[in-house]
Amino acid sequence: MCFSANVSFLAAGVLSVIGLLSLYISRTRAEKTIACTPLFFAIQQATEGLVWLTLPVGTGLIAYLGVYAYLFFVFIFWPLWMPIAVSFYENEWKRKIAMYCCTAAGGCLALYFLYILLLYGANAQIEGHHIKYAFNAHFTFFEELIGNAFYCVAVLVPLFICSKPRVWYFGAALAASYVITYIFYYAAFTSVWCFFGALLSLLTLYIIYYNQHREKHIHKKH
Repeated sequence: MCFSANVSFLAAGVLSVIGLLSLYISRTRAEKTIACTPLFFAIQQATEGLVWLTLPVGTGLIAYLGVYAYLFFVFIFWPLWMPIAVSFYENEWKRKIAMYCCTAAGGCLALYFLYILLLYGANAQIEGHHIKYAFNAHFTFFEELIGNAFYCVAVLVPLFICSKPRVWYFGAALAASYVITYIFYYAAFTSVWCFFGALLSLLTLYIIYYNQHREKHIHKKH
């Protein structure tokens, strides 16, 4: 699988269009919240496009900002945004409470990685057709295991427990891409899985559209 600046910017463009279309068809604040997801992925992919362009010519300020902006999205933004966005979309309070717990887990993880990022810094390097991101800190196997567990709780669990039909499709696709990336692209896991996640966020348009028409059908019956 080949990645490049062109691929990242193309993905950013497609995601921007889908995100704007999702916002256009959204009617409630809850729908608009989750509809923003492809737009945020578009920004993230644009920052990686910037990394692709700037890393080969040195480690200047623009490359530095690109790497840190990308890692901000991966390790700080998504563990917070995903459970918050899905909790807005959820109607059942018991499930909302569970999602708030997921948000708390994501918040703890985000604060931890913000601390690591500010204290130790991070780096990135192009290896073949992938970008390998790494913190300038050593993590034990146990720390990596706990970090992955918290990340999955924050990002994946809300999608699986949401009562809205078809939301779990997004969660299942993300989980499958997580396993595939871990097995085949472990060295560049951060970059590749987020690329898959960005493309899969296109499902938000389908989810919003499907649930709107489903609710219309239910109301007609009554």
